[in-house]
Amino acid sequence: MMPVKIEETRQVRDFRRLFMRAAKGGREEALFGSGSLEAAAGAIQRASITGTLPLFYHLEIPLFGKPRMDLFVEYKCGRIRAPVRFTEGDGYGWLPFVENCLRDEALHEYMLNFAFDLSEGQQRPNIYLIPPFRTATVDYVPNMLKRLACTDRIDSLMAAFRAAPPGWKPYYAGLMEVRPDSPVRFGFQVSQERMCQYAEDISLWKKDLSVYGKGSFGETMTEQLSQLAREKRPCDLDLNIYPDGTFGDGFGVTLDPGIKRLDPRRPEEMMGSGVMKTLLDLATMWRLADARQELIGKACYAVQRVVRDDADRVRVADVSKPYAIKIRFNADGACLAKVYMTLLSRELERWAYE
Repeated sequence: MMPVKIEETRQVRDFRRLFMRAAKGGREEALFGSGSLEAAAGAIQRASITGTLPLFYHLEIPLFGKPRMDLFVEYKCGRIRAPVRFTEGDGYGWLPFVENCLRDEALHEYMLNFAFDLSEGQQRPNIYLIPPFRTATVDYVPNMLKRLACTDRIDSLMAAFRAAPPGWKPYYAGLMEVRPDSPVRFGFQVSQERMCQYAEDISLWKKDLSVYGKGSFGETMTEQLSQLAREKRPCDLDLNIYPDGTFGDGFGVTLDPGIKRLDPRRPEEMMGSGVMKTLLDLATMWRLADARQELIGKACYAVQRVVRDDADRVRVADVSKPYAIKIRFNADGACLAKVYMTLLSRELERWAYE
């Protein structure tokens, strides 16, 4: 008996269309990694919520080493339709959690992210709940961890948030269940004022990082942190905390590149100037980026087109653009540079076939 073929969801069809334009010209193999489209399509199929389209698909791409890609599928909690149904079963076991998020009106402006470690061959996602950027608090975190059956993590994580140094605003948390030892990733918004202070005195940044077990900085890391601070831009800073309350060895720094108002149809403006260019130059100097960075601009676009959705035709705006570069550090200094790209499709007009 032949297996029943399940029809691909609207979410998967949208992603295929978006990705294929970004990846044409050999960019799938050279930038995203061979087979990345099919790996992502399978993940999105299983994460598809009936009647609800993701706000964004985020691609996480290293700038050095073997081309590969991780994937974030981002839903806005308040747009998820009730009753919650995943196209294929219970959505990796997260159905009760998603239902709880939907019922909690305080979370309706929050972003629910299914984060797939595709480059590691993981079929099950990590899960993040991210508050609105400008009004972010971490009041939601204890309930989030209870809903994820991680009550034992609450005290240590909230203590880590309370220990925030001056100018560090607690921002978000995510359960990285599929990573070794299942850490919780937690993040801060570091203010521009504090970054300017770091630019004047790098020992302040080293002191602040020591709160989370980061110490004995060598000359290389000190100089690298100084170069990032000289940009005097606000940043996101993320760390991991393990079930025993200890912190992971590494941390990530994502400077605000200030590209939100730039036109993805002119990628040279996005990649060839300002903070994005500075970060790419630093990543190259630190041997964390190779020539593939030149392909990122070629993967950018903003187009309108007509697509079919069941019996309707839909005019959509499709966009591919980078939005951030993260530098990850370990005890020896900068060890990885990753670019994040956003793929999105927005409906402009709908009409029925005659």
